[in-house]
Amino acid sequence: QNNTKYVYVFIREDLSHPQQIVQSCHAAIEATSLIPYNSEHPHLVLCGVRNESELLKISARLQAYNIQFKAFQEPDRNNEYTSIATEPISGNKRKIFKRYQCLREKRYERKLE
Repeated sequence: QNNTKYVYVFIREDLSHPQQIVQSCHAAIEATSLIPYNSEHPHLVLCGVRNESELLKISARLQAYNIQFKAFQEPDRNNEYTSIATEPISGNKRKIFKRYQCLREKRYERKLE
């Protein structure tokens, strides 16, 4: 069985790119409390979700599967939930994350001058 550990970070895609970076870092920092001292550094998987509502659905799903996580609420955004980071996940537990996609760069068309 593969014992490689992964921390999943979920970030809202309706935030600006700079805010996605900052908010995902907030959640990752919060999740360090879920990583045992002196354990091997986990891999990071950054997943994009549409909005706060979808983020809350993921929170409920993680609770249903008894997966520990830290959700970050941004005080400057009226305490909206902006990101979630999980405890380190390995083995068969990773299967529940297959439905989620890695964060993608938004493609914008630019006019060439």
